[in-house]
Amino acid sequence: MIIAILIRIVLVLYSEIVQVYKEDSKYDDVDYEVYTGAAGYLLEGGSPYDRHTYRYTPFLAYIMIPNVIWHHGIGKVMFCASDILIAIMIKKILSLTTELSEKAISTLAAIWTLNPLIFNVSTRGNADTMVAMVVIAMLLVLLNKRIWLGGFLFGFVVHFKIYPVIYAVPIYFWIDRHK
Repeated sequence: MIIAILIRIVLVLYSEIVQVYKEDSKYDDVDYEVYTGAAGYLLEGGSPYDRHTYRYTPFLAYIMIPNVIWHHGIGKVMFCASDILIAIMIKKILSLTTELSEKAISTLAAIWTLNPLIFNVSTRGNADTMVAMVVIAMLLVLLNKRIWLGGFLFGFVVHFKIYPVIYAVPIYFWIDRHK
């Protein structure tokens, strides 16, 4: 976990250095500027949709307000934190659903945190890590038999991004599996 956190810190710092000193090359995800720009419109009393390329939930623009107020890289730090929280939740889910050893569970969680695709997505500023975090959180609360909270999280994540709607049928059958 420490190595995963250090990788993310180095890459976020690198992205901020590139942002400031290398105008001809970018590390940031293209949409990161769109999220941040939409947050700026909110602070001016407008709508995130005043930014003509904004096509996301308004929640994302609100989440990105600290980028405008304090520092451009805060959103990336939040996305990286989502990655780390996912690994923690993966460990909890595996502890609840398998009889694997603690070492095996830690190894499986490390596969998530040390996957180059995963840390590249979050350190570049892509919000998909937050979507994944809410989906995994939903699974964890459903495993803990908190159906209403799971339903709320499912509704929220589908509002955040539509593609998790594909999980509705398997979730329904899992909830109703005893009937």
